[in-house]
Amino acid sequence: MQKARQAIEVIDLNILNLLEERMDQVRKIGQYKKENNLPVNDLSREEKLLEGLKNRVHNQAYWEKVEKVYQTIFVASKALQEEWVGEKVEEKTQEVQEETVAYFGARGSYTHEAMTAYFPNGKDDHCQGFARFDQVVSAVVEGTCRYGVLPIENSSTGSIYTVYDLVGKMPIEIVGEIKRPITHYLMARKETNLEKLEVVYSHHQALSQCQSYLYEKGWHQRAVDSSSDGARLASENPNTAAIGSLEAAKLYGLEIFEGPINDFGLNQTRFMIFQREGEEAGAGSGSGAKNFDIRTPRVMGLSFRLKHQSGTLAEVLTVFSKRQLNLLKIESRPIGDKPFEYQFYMDFEVAATVAQSEVRAALQELAAKTTWLKILGSWEKT
Repeated sequence: MQKARQAIEVIDLNILNLLEERMDQVRKIGQYKKENNLPVNDLSREEKLLEGLKNRVHNQAYWEKVEKVYQTIFVASKALQEEWVGEKVEEKTQEVQEETVAYFGARGSYTHEAMTAYFPNGKDDHCQGFARFDQVVSAVVEGTCRYGVLPIENSSTGSIYTVYDLVGKMPIEIVGEIKRPITHYLMARKETNLEKLEVVYSHHQALSQCQSYLYEKGWHQRAVDSSSDGARLASENPNTAAIGSLEAAKLYGLEIFEGPINDFGLNQTRFMIFQREGEEAGAGSGSGAKNFDIRTPRVMGLSFRLKHQSGTLAEVLTVFSKRQLNLLKIESRPIGDKPFEYQFYMDFEVAATVAQSEVRAALQELAAKTTWLKILGSWEKT
């Protein structure tokens, strides 16, 4: 054992010297980014580095631990670059982030309605819609927008897994949520004859929430980027229709032919409000942007990975039960480059009566029981 420890001391000195050399190069990159007004975060570069390192590890059994070490190195490197870039980055983010909000879809989409409900003082010239979920996240990570709004779960069709995958791998944190009733209507131009209808447009989630109605009608369905995009397309062709909100019909001058047409009468979607990881919570306009208040019941989100062994998930669940932390939701998603291995997502409630020391103790215990752990955020319960 003593010989092994002496060997480790020599190795640690070599690692220390190499880390200092690495940080010197990181500072040079930070200087270049400052001079060229480039963002600090470069996620594609990190992914390529990790992929290359994984292919070169001699003992693949060590990779999970090695990956965690490199994730820590990446965080430290970005912090060093941010210090080096300094005022220039702060001026840039102040310039674009004051009230800017990125959201999925366009005006009239359900996410746009959720965004205006959460940020009642938000103006459309300070908000930007995007056609894809990943574009919304990128706008926040790159500093173009201060906050992002995305749907994450529907009461009838369940979780939106694409969003969960983005939350798990991108440097963002959830700061709020809002639940909105989703009521679907069939809309088309005034002169449209439903008997001659060629196609019905909407986002695939909206179509899936109206399957009983659409199956009975037998119309051809076409999924588009968002429900508001479907309304726009229907406004251009009298032989088509769309499924969407009353606001979308109003914006595109469409008539409501039938509705509500949801499969389930009580249909709600939960939307998450998020910011770039490490940002201070701003004043904002929504409840999630408030500073932490220990008197207010909170929800905390986690993502973690476990050893593929019997009983590991049960051990994690015990951490919550013995501290009376109420689990609200648990999901699992496949890890893309590790066939039949899974990443877990969990929401739990922190009641006003629970001491913060209990939460910290739970997180410390979880870190010991998992191979990878990420806090997704903390927000006021709605």
